[in-house]
Amino acid sequence: MKALVIEITNWSTGERAGGITLKEIREGGLTTPHPSHQQLDWMPRGDYELRVVNDERDLDGYEGSIELADGTTISDPTKLTHEDHVEDVNGVLVLESNSEIETFIEAGFSPRPVVNGVSVQEAGEWLEEQGHDVPEDLYHVFAKAVEKGMTGVRMEDPAPLG
Repeated sequence: MKALVIEITNWSTGERAGGITLKEIREGGLTTPHPSHQQLDWMPRGDYELRVVNDERDLDGYEGSIELADGTTISDPTKLTHEDHVEDVNGVLVLESNSEIETFIEAGFSPRPVVNGVSVQEAGEWLEEQGHDVPEDLYHVFAKAVEKGMTGVRMEDPAPLG
């Protein structure tokens, strides 16, 4: 299996790096294995997604790089390890095997909040009532609420490939 890691340059228009179009995605040439394989801008990171290649497209023209949390930039996805933490993706990277895809899933996608009837405002108010500081961004409000024991919200790891 092969996959692309694609920088999303504009979520509202659907514009993606590498000339990848919404039409290609809608027609099934590129599919997301799981909704957790899209990194949205609600975290302090860039916007990117993992898409499995389902057609016979030429993958040689894609170029990109990965920015890691430690400030390192790598252009070869085979250099990525399970211990790395992806901060951003620029351009389009080609993942050539299931092993590379799994490594990227582990390094590139953080646990996400799963909320059952709790708004960010309610979570923030609960944190204040418990005497905790309230983070400024949505992700960290929910993450801290989970950490401090609030019910109705939990963190879920990204789904594995298979």
